[in-house]
Amino acid sequence: ERWVGERDGVKVACNTRTRPSDRRKRTEAIRSRLKITHADGQTKTQETHWSARTYSASQLESLIHSVPELHLVSCHDFNHDLGTIRKLDDSYADIVVVLKKV
Repeated sequence: ERWVGERDGVKVACNTRTRPSDRRKRTEAIRSRLKITHADGQTKTQETHWSARTYSASQLESLIHSVPELHLVSCHDFNHDLGTIRKLDDSYADIVVVLKKV
């Protein structure tokens, strides 16, 4: 995944890579690398590594239902477009979940 943004003379390019998930542990290794270029041309690189937990749609739904204080409001893609609703199913590799505390 790659995105680029610019504001106030600072340009940021982000590259995110994932490694194949470990199905037994249900984890996925992720690396994000930011290239930050300032208006004066000075460039810095920042790299972050982390592990994400993976869930099937039914596992995620079960987890949400196990917390009575949380209510599933909607699901979206990573464009964060509130006008585009996704179903919580296994047809997507990633999803943004909007929850409401009740």
